[in-house]
Amino acid sequence: MEQNDYLIMSENGKTVFSCKKDCEGTVVIPEGVTWIWDDAFVGCTSLISITIPSSVATIQSWAFRSCTSLKEIHLKHKNPKNFAEAFKDIDPSNITIYVPKGSGKAYRNSILYKSFKTIIEEE
Repeated sequence: MEQNDYLIMSENGKTVFSCKKDCEGTVVIPEGVTWIWDDAFVGCTSLISITIPSSVATIQSWAFRSCTSLKEIHLKHKNPKNFAEAFKDIDPSNITIYVPKGSGKAYRNSILYKSFKTIIEEE
C-alpha cells in the first residue's frame, strides 16, 4: 500500500478523519491538510514514523493513542505548535522528533517537547 492509502480524509483533503488500522511503517500527511481528528490514529500499533506538514494547524486530543511502535515524528513547523494532547498515552522518551533546520533550540526549550527522547534538525 502507498503511504497515504492508509488515510481516510475529507473530500477537500483538508482533514484526516482516521487511519486504517492495518497502517504500518511510515505515513506522510499530505501538505494542505489543516486538521487531524481526535483518535485519528488510535490503535495503529505498527505505525513507526509520521510526517506532519506545516499546513496542519490542529491535531486533536489522543490522535496517536496506542501507537505503541511510534519512534519518529517529523514536524515541518518552524515554531513549536501545541500538539501535546495529540501524543497522550505514548511514551515520549522512546520517540525522536525531527524539526526544520534552525528550529531545534525552540523545540528543545518548549515545555511541550522537553519529554521527547531526542530532537533533531533536518532539511
